[in-house]
Amino acid sequence: MIGRNSLWLPVVLLLFLAGISFWLNYTVHRSSSVNTLNASDPESIVENFEAIRTDPQGRIKEHLFARKLSHFSGSKLSEIEAPRLVQIVPGATDMTITAGHAVISHDSREVTLEQNVIMTRAGNAGGMAMVLTTARLLAYPERDLLRAPGPVAVKGAGLELYAAGMDVDSKRRIIKLTGRVKARYFNEQQHNAQR
Repeated sequence: MIGRNSLWLPVVLLLFLAGISFWLNYTVHRSSSVNTLNASDPESIVENFEAIRTDPQGRIKEHLFARKLSHFSGSKLSEIEAPRLVQIVPGATDMTITAGHAVISHDSREVTLEQNVIMTRAGNAGGMAMVLTTARLLAYPERDLLRAPGPVAVKGAGLELYAAGMDVDSKRRIIKLTGRVKARYFNEQQHNAQR
């Protein structure tokens, strides 16, 4: 049950990375004054931005919001403050990822999401709503890997799951929970009675 319902996690992160890469390619331009900047100063800063990625028919696939994006020429890293990505899939439920901070590596092969990372899948008649929370999430889009090196909590209707860490290989469709794993299944009436 967990493996099947959790396969959406790497897909959402890969789409998040694609949206960021697309946005950076079209909006961040090199300044002619790069040599005069301190290596720790951002080359460019964009505040309160939105980026939309569409499919070939012009339908919105992803909508990225963030408070601030900073690109550093010295390290080639990009930092994002308060990212919020909404994935819109026709005929499926929306997925949302929020975090306090994100860092994209110089080669876009690694994205680190930090500070209260929350991934939410809305519920519908075909599936239950689920929420994954963790402090830090690492995504490796080219390898289709996702890693939460610290505690992870997954909650949904009738389910609470806690683990010391998590690895997801979306190519092989394998989710590996590490450390001490605790799962609790219950029906909604039991859960509501305990509140």
